[in-house]
Amino acid sequence: MNEAIETRQIEQEVAPVVRRAAEIVVRNHEDRTAAVAFLREVKNAAGKVKDFFAPMKQAAHEAHKRIVTAESEMLTPLAEAERGLKNTVSTYDAEVERAAEIERRRLQAIADEKARRERERADQEAARQRQIEEAARAEAEQLRREAAQADAAERARLEKEADARDRAAAAAAVKVETKEFAAAAAVAPVIQVAAPVKQAGESRRTTWKAQLASLPELAGLPVGDIRLSFLSFDQSTANRFAIATKGTVTVPGVKFVSETSIAIRGI
Repeated sequence: MNEAIETRQIEQEVAPVVRRAAEIVVRNHEDRTAAVAFLREVKNAAGKVKDFFAPMKQAAHEAHKRIVTAESEMLTPLAEAERGLKNTVSTYDAEVERAAEIERRRLQAIADEKARRERERADQEAARQRQIEEAARAEAEQLRREAAQADAAERARLEKEADARDRAAAAAAVKVETKEFAAAAAVAPVIQVAAPVKQAGESRRTTWKAQLASLPELAGLPVGDIRLSFLSFDQSTANRFAIATKGTVTVPGVKFVSETSIAIRGI
């Protein structure tokens, strides 16, 4: 007898019980007694159904366990291989980034020093031109004082020389402004370095986590205080805080760390 035939037989046995239960009406004590008695029939019918399907359920459960076990036996080494490869790649990326950061700092230091020297030269030249300007203006004033006391011919010559010194002072003033602008503009560029080249389907994920460093410090209680035994560290809430703030907020007794990993999209 196959399973379908057996299932129909159980259905045929159960159906009258269900119909009879729906027909029962309790109007008096005798009806109640009969209804309670018939409950046993309902329970017996339910027991038959459970007994009938129990072997199937057990077989399905065992089959599911075998499938899950077989799947796990195949997936576990693959997961370990994936984890190992990701760690290898992440270690390489970290070393490349470390070396790149060293090179970036070296190049940034060179750029900063070059900008500093340019500012220094511009400042020095501005100072020199300022001295030229001041000297020329002083000479022009002196020449005009002398012209005021000279005769007409000498006065004309002295005033002409004073005008020439004024022009020299004005030219020096322009150079001062130019050099001061050059000094202000001598700013080192921000040096950037190339990140490790990513492959198609690859992405990088940074995960922030919280680590409890000191419960007494977090709670603001002295070490050994009995109240500390009533407290516990809510790791989930702390991790959510770490993700939200990305380590920018300091919390006494808690350390926030980030972990960078790679993710590969399947084909």
